[in-house]
Amino acid sequence: MRLSDYLSLTGAITDERLYRAFSTIDRAGFLPEDRQQEAHRDWVIPTLQVQGKSLSTNSQPSLIAAMIELLGLTGSERVLEIGTGTGYCTAILSTLLDRGEVYSVDILESLISKANQNLARYEITNAHVRAGDGFQGWEEAAPFDAILATVAIGDIPDRLFEQLKVGGRFVCPLYIHSEETPVYLLERSSASEVTGSFRIDAVFISMTEHIGPEENRLQKPRRRIVFRKETENSPYRLNPMNVGKTKGHL
Repeated sequence: MRLSDYLSLTGAITDERLYRAFSTIDRAGFLPEDRQQEAHRDWVIPTLQVQGKSLSTNSQPSLIAAMIELLGLTGSERVLEIGTGTGYCTAILSTLLDRGEVYSVDILESLISKANQNLARYEITNAHVRAGDGFQGWEEAAPFDAILATVAIGDIPDRLFEQLKVGGRFVCPLYIHSEETPVYLLERSSASEVTGSFRIDAVFISMTEHIGPEENRLQKPRRRIVFRKETENSPYRLNPMNVGKTKGHL
């Protein structure tokens, strides 16, 4: 069964346009040669490992599909992606945004080179990728209608929200600890307020330079960040600094 058909059958994809994007982009071409036979499996696959540690992965397709659907894209938006990897999610977004643009950042230059090669195979022209610290966003291309992070963030950085339009959506994993990086939907409701709601339990690679004890974190939010729980089963307590390491209720 094709991956796109599996994701549609299991309900991971409900948007017909997103189904077509997953049908167009073959995951195999974005994987290491020895893992390409797993391309249609709905599981995470490492794409760069150093001394047994994964520095980059091709995330579980059903999870990526769910996160993209949370953005509520219509096809004409400007989207910032944090965590390009080998470009698979970038290619999906670029295909979905037939009238829009994707700007994608990854900390590793070797991955950016690989992503450019992969995107070129599909003759994708509305995706722009570069090496850099995703925590800083892509200021020259801002403002963005939506931001998608496929790497866990330990803080709520002002710099990213300043690049997000009022009314825009930011879907990202928030770092609790190495085995808990739940996906939240953050919506910029005004110039100074962001509302957030827990959506998906997940485990992502984290931005190692931007996590750790609260007193060691590099970026503090100056804005009033407001979190509003929209799901009954949200297992995390978040405060305005996103320190939430204890389970409970908002």
